[in-house]
Amino acid sequence: MTGQLSPDALMRAVVMLIVASAVGTIVEQKQAYLDQVAEKNRALSDANEKLRAVRAQLVDSLEACETAKRK
Repeated sequence: MTGQLSPDALMRAVVMLIVASAVGTIVEQKQAYLDQVAEKNRALSDANEKLRAVRAQLVDSLEACETAKRK
């Protein structure tokens, strides 16, 4: 069979293309999810920093109130 493609070889090639396409799609989707998680983590970090600053202000205010009550 020189110069001809066997049906088995064609089927293997088609299956390999389908598998490669599926794997590529999965990898792209995984990367998209990872990007979303990274963005959410950045947003949560920003929110945590703001909350720490507000908490520090509240602690300072509470200490000032306690000091004022003692006087």
